[in-house]
Amino acid sequence: RSRGLGDVYKRQDQTGWISGYQSVLVKTENGGATWIPIQLSENWNFYGIDFINQTTGWAIAWDMEHSANIIVKTEDGGLSWNIQHSDEDCHFSALFAIHEQLIFVVGYNGIILKTDNGGADWENISPYADQTYFTSVWFMSENVGLVTGSCYDGEKYQVIVAKTVNGGKKWHERIFDGYNQINNVQFYNDSTAFFQARDDSGQDLFCMTKDTLSSWLVQSKSDSFINSFYALSEDTVYALSLIHI
Repeated sequence: RSRGLGDVYKRQDQTGWISGYQSVLVKTENGGATWIPIQLSENWNFYGIDFINQTTGWAIAWDMEHSANIIVKTEDGGLSWNIQHSDEDCHFSALFAIHEQLIFVVGYNGIILKTDNGGADWENISPYADQTYFTSVWFMSENVGLVTGSCYDGEKYQVIVAKTVNGGKKWHERIFDGYNQINNVQFYNDSTAFFQARDDSGQDLFCMTKDTLSSWLVQSKSDSFINSFYALSEDTVYALSLIHI
């Protein structure tokens, strides 16, 4: 039976993790040359992971046993996880950990969750409505960041890019025609990023922006869906499909 791979995260010190459905979690400590499976007793589908060092990280997942969307934290490199937040209604789709105290999680129904105490408390700081579906989040600093996804205008879905310069107190959005999704945004600096997108024809795209998503260029088109990717440089990218690395 095949098992889907959901997210890949790699640190600059050769340590990385890959998470997926059915509690799949593997770790490398040598830049991907070898991968070590981590056995988890929980029945979770992981959707995203983010680590601030070799031991401390967060993940978003679907708890199949309790039918709930969860935010979980590890302090031992992924060997064990503790649930910090649970929601039966809202799907969590992406997260970004700035440091040990400050983490953002986004999801469907326009949700933008923020914690400034390491996950002990989570607050929804989003001003957006139920017809907005955020699928990616990235912060350049504690105050400057953006979230992306899609929104429904009553007739069709369009891409939304919302930016903040004050830690999420206010958001300024732009709507883009011709596309209905932007996922997995990964920045190299304050302006340059890779991301996945889907246009109105249903074509899956791999794109690059050099102006903080004010515009972008299509780098490639894919006939098979890519679950996730991690770009080490402009020339080297790790990608996950439904069953392959």
